[in-house]
Amino acid sequence: MNSQIKQFPGAGHSAGPRKLAAAGLKTVLDSIYPPALYCSICGNLIDGSRTYHLCDNCVRHIRWDTDPPAVIPMHSKNIRLLRVCTYGVYERSLIFSLKYQDRRELAKDIAEMMRDRLEYEGFGKGSFDYIVPIPLSKEKEKTRGFNQTVLMGKYLAKMTGAELLPHALLRVKDTRPMRGLSPRERQENIEGAFAPGLTAWKLAGKRVLLIDDFATTLATGNEAVRMLLEASPSDITFMVFAARWDDAVRSAAAGSRNAFCHDGYIPEEK
Repeated sequence: MNSQIKQFPGAGHSAGPRKLAAAGLKTVLDSIYPPALYCSICGNLIDGSRTYHLCDNCVRHIRWDTDPPAVIPMHSKNIRLLRVCTYGVYERSLIFSLKYQDRRELAKDIAEMMRDRLEYEGFGKGSFDYIVPIPLSKEKEKTRGFNQTVLMGKYLAKMTGAELLPHALLRVKDTRPMRGLSPRERQENIEGAFAPGLTAWKLAGKRVLLIDDFATTLATGNEAVRMLLEASPSDITFMVFAARWDDAVRSAAAGSRNAFCHDGYIPEEK
């Protein structure tokens, strides 16, 4: 692991002809120019030994979070909040490349960062029984072709020894973008968006790691936690790759009823 990041010391849908042609072209180009030879953020040439496939400059510019997990009350239960880094330009580049440029290999790199962050806080292998990813709406997943959080979860499950439960939580309502909505509107927007899935019963008495790619208002995480608690898990940790939720966390710690819909920078619609 590079010295710059020693703060982490433990550290299926059918495709049309155009999509198939694009996938074929990508395969050919990847064989000629392997993605591992280039920094995943800036594209500069690197060698295969670079941590997370990032150049030294981009590693230095990522705003790694080494603060202890925040513990806030959600629905009468204390929930841990943990992020790998603060949301910004470099962090957004990784997320957008994964989601919108079909760079699915980045899911493994992001999962490695999440694993290292967990280990830094003392959550080694066996610390969690199940990993539950935040679900996308069926329409968005069909359009994108995959759920980036499920991909991250598949790799993270292998690294942590936890079992991935992609269907423990379902998205049953499409939501509007949160940006520009009042706290009450945000609550109404996200309320009822999730429901326990077919495998939610497995969570009873278990340690759950709920994951997402980014978070800002905490509204999504709060509603997801509310649904997961119906399955009576013993413990829930909500972890994201990148977050800009500091104001929301402070408000939650102070007992604000609108904490989970606190105004923040919303990078894009989920």
